[in-house]
Amino acid sequence: MNDPQKKAIELIEYLSARQELAAISKEQILDASELIMYHEWGIALENLMEILYEGDFSWDEKGLRIAEEAWQAAGLDWSIWKSLLKTGS
Repeated sequence: MNDPQKKAIELIEYLSARQELAAISKEQILDASELIMYHEWGIALENLMEILYEGDFSWDEKGLRIAEEAWQAAGLDWSIWKSLLKTGS
C-alpha cells in the first residue's frame, strides 16, 4: 500500500496548482494540510472531496488518478466518489 500521507499531500499540491480553482479556498487547503500532518488524511480527503463536489469542481484525468490513489492509500472506498465526480476539465 502506498503511503497515505504522501498521497494526500500529492492531492493537495495538485489542487493548489490548479489556477482556475474557485471551488476551494486557500484556508480550506491549509486546513486539509494540517489534518494530513496530524495523520488525519481520511478526514482531510473527505473534507476536500465534499468541498469540491459542492463547488462543482471539474476533474481532469491526472486529478482523478491522484485522488483515487490518495483515497485507496488511506483505505477508503473510492467507488462512491468516483460515481459522483464531474469530469471534463
